[in-house]
Amino acid sequence: MCRVCAGAVFLLLTLVVCGQVTGSDVRAVPCIIGAPGQTGESAIILDQVSQGLSEFEIQVLLLDPAIGEITAVRFPSWAGLNSKSGVPSDSVTLKAVDTGKRINPGDKEVLLATLTLRGDSPGTSVVQVRVLGTKDEGGVFYSLPGRNGTLTVMQSPISPGESGVPTPPVPSTTPITTIPTVVVPTSTLPPITTSLPTFVIPTEPIPPITPLFTTVPTVVVPTSTPPPITTPLPTSVIPTEPVPSGTPQFTTTPTVVLPTATTTSVAPWSPGGETTPVPTPSPGIDGDEPDSGAGRDTPVATRGALCIDSIPEGALIIVDGKEEGMTPACITLEGGIHLLRMSTSDGYSWEGFMSVIAGQTLTLPAIHLEKPRTYVISVSAGPYGSVYPSGSVEVMEGEDAEFYFTPNPGYRVDGVWIDGVSQEPSSVVSFASVSENHVLSGTFSEIPPPLAYFSSNVTEGYAPLAVEFQDQSRGEVSAVHWDFGDGTASEDASPVHVYEMAGTYTVILDVCGGGGCNTSHKDDFISVRLRDPLVANFSANVTSGQVPLTVQFTDLSNGNPDSWTWDFGDGTFSADPSPVHVYENPGLYTVRLAVANEHSSATFEEVDMVNATHAAIGGSIGYIMIQCDLEGAQIYLDNVLQGTIQNGTLTVPVYVTGTPFNTIRVKDGGFLLYSGPVKAYPSENQTVILVIPSINTRSLNTTAPRFQVPNLLGNATASLPSMMKQ
Repeated sequence: MCRVCAGAVFLLLTLVVCGQVTGSDVRAVPCIIGAPGQTGESAIILDQVSQGLSEFEIQVLLLDPAIGEITAVRFPSWAGLNSKSGVPSDSVTLKAVDTGKRINPGDKEVLLATLTLRGDSPGTSVVQVRVLGTKDEGGVFYSLPGRNGTLTVMQSPISPGESGVPTPPVPSTTPITTIPTVVVPTSTLPPITTSLPTFVIPTEPIPPITPLFTTVPTVVVPTSTPPPITTPLPTSVIPTEPVPSGTPQFTTTPTVVLPTATTTSVAPWSPGGETTPVPTPSPGIDGDEPDSGAGRDTPVATRGALCIDSIPEGALIIVDGKEEGMTPACITLEGGIHLLRMSTSDGYSWEGFMSVIAGQTLTLPAIHLEKPRTYVISVSAGPYGSVYPSGSVEVMEGEDAEFYFTPNPGYRVDGVWIDGVSQEPSSVVSFASVSENHVLSGTFSEIPPPLAYFSSNVTEGYAPLAVEFQDQSRGEVSAVHWDFGDGTASEDASPVHVYEMAGTYTVILDVCGGGGCNTSHKDDFISVRLRDPLVANFSANVTSGQVPLTVQFTDLSNGNPDSWTWDFGDGTFSADPSPVHVYENPGLYTVRLAVANEHSSATFEEVDMVNATHAAIGGSIGYIMIQCDLEGAQIYLDNVLQGTIQNGTLTVPVYVTGTPFNTIRVKDGGFLLYSGPVKAYPSENQTVILVIPSINTRSLNTTAPRFQVPNLLGNATASLPSMMKQ
């Protein structure tokens, strides 16, 4: 409902909505405002609650903001939680929740909100309704079409005291003969290249029998063809008796007279001692009063009045590009020729030139307005949707037309055809400057439901843990909702979330589209641990012995370091977590380990930890190279750790004159321990290669295979020790 108020007069309009589409939609009730500056109301209505209503979000937009503005919003009492975007504005977003569950499935004509609209200028604007989202009683999203309304702002009404109609003419003692108004059709008359003749009003008394002409012929140039003339055409008036000397005679060519004008009498006004014609005192529509204009820039004597009416009435009057009111009306204008236009809201119009005589009031017969040519756009829609407007829609020549296809919930626009030619599917189809008939049709297809799926860049780590989630859902998705499992949520498509506390978290992604909703649920998806304080520590398998002394260092630091720096005390360094180092020279060596991670660093030092002594038996050195495809396996010679396999090999220097090693063992967690004799030994500067191939992992359900014994060892191992796992 829209309330229209003009002064102290209230007009109650009952609005009847016709052609409503069957099914549930949200519409804006049309609003009519009596004049610019006044306000009215438009209700936003849900015609039928078919799926339940627990929450809604709607956008209302005035497509022509020059016509008016939304100044306020009221929600009904059932909307316990509600909000709106800022007003005044030409658009507003409305949200509300039915906290008391007062709206039930099956309810009809449910009021969602009431908008207060202010009229700014005459005209009509579409009030567009877009339903951004609705939820049923279970909180599940579903979609509804929006049906547009209109805001119409009327021209300001003219009160009796402000009509601008001049007072009736005062009879003159001097005879006045009216010169007929000349209508010059634009289709037959060549362009006017010379100025209109000037008519001189004699200053001497004129005999009563002599007609006196006091008006200049009014030239009316209509833009459309005038209606047929069924009465004899009058001819111009020629004086029948002699005119006294000094009085000009007027001879005019017989012309079509439409309309015939009547003029007021001439009133004397002689500030300079001369008699000058002035209009009958009467306020003009534009607020300019002839009797008070003596002190203005334009003297009253240079202005006249023009009274205009039209068929049909209520046409907008525009003179020289300026709006001057609605027909019927009388307006004051400067003397001379003016371009006059009249038009109605439903397309009737007229255009021509009018001559206004200073000091005269010209009253024209009603001018017949003509409606421009119209074309028909035949509009239809297939099942599972609708189009507005529909049927045979008339459009005036040169105007634009717009049509809105609205699919039913769960469907989308699948195809659009214009004059039998397929177009890109679109919910809005526009025609610009219509100049011919058209046929428009559209079809709809069902929207498949989306399939929710997501991933993340990490699934575990130390707090605070930043996780980047990626929505990888398939199908049409218009809304997403993330539940991160720690009491927080997000509506972003691919959010980044920081877990502050240690724990295991279940992540849920809900996606909704035109075809429905779907959920992806991943239990215990994110694991977050607290980081222990960083403490450096290490150990060594041996701390003393003859050079070359091979020492296996093992990192025992706490707090999960991610970088290591070893200082072996003999001028050498390593960045390995647990390196093997060979001391070549006798001496006491202090070993230092520095560890660090992204949060802190720590250092541990053992003073004089390694004591390397001279060899009891000197001599030349040879080398034993162990090749094994088990990376990191520990190599023992005579039960002394020599190091670990790095990049598939480990080279051990040995004194060829010392006591040779007799056994070799290969040990690693999860594998059987290999042990066998060393039957080949290097000579000076010679390298003996021992190959331990084909190391197989242990299975929980089968017996672990033996190491294959290298030929170099002569297949001396007949049995293996029991399984060991570090």
